[in-house]
Amino acid sequence: MRGTFNWIIDERDGRATIISFDIEKETYRQVLLPQHGYAVYSPGLYVLSNCICVCTSFLKSRWQLWMMKEYGVAESWTKLMSIPHENLLISNIWSWHCVEPLFISENGIVLLLNTSSFQLIMYNLNSRELYFPRILPPDPHIYYGKPKLDLHIYHESLLSPQC
Repeated sequence: MRGTFNWIIDERDGRATIISFDIEKETYRQVLLPQHGYAVYSPGLYVLSNCICVCTSFLKSRWQLWMMKEYGVAESWTKLMSIPHENLLISNIWSWHCVEPLFISENGIVLLLNTSSFQLIMYNLNSRELYFPRILPPDPHIYYGKPKLDLHIYHESLLSPQC
C-alpha cells in the first residue's frame, strides 16, 4: 500500500472498485472490493493500522468494516465488524454514511465517529460490544449552541507538518 494513491470509483453498472496508482512505477490497477453478494451503497475508503479498509452499508440493515490484510490480494479481505444500524444510534436510513472509522488500537478497540451527531463510538472487536463515550469540552460555557467535536488522529512521523 505504501507508495500508492487509492480511491473508490463507481462503475457504470452500479458496482464500485478501488483504483490504485503506484507513484514510483506510474501505473494503476484495480483492487477488488470484498465480495459479499449484497447491494452496497457508496462504500467509504479508509486506512487503519496501515491497511486499506472499506465501510459498507446495506439499506435499513447493517454497517460493516472490511480490512484488506494483504494489499492487492482480494482474498485477504476480512470483515472486522458488522453492526445493525439501530445499534449505531442512526436515526434515519440515509445517515449510515456518516459513520467513519478513525482508529484501531492494538488491543482491538475501534474508534468510530458519527459525523452527523458528533457522537464517538467505541467497538470492541473481541467482545463485540459498543460503547458511547461522552467527551465534554473543558469549558462548556464558551460554546454557543451545540459544541463542535474537532478530532485529530496523531501519527508519529519524522516529517514536520506544514501549516
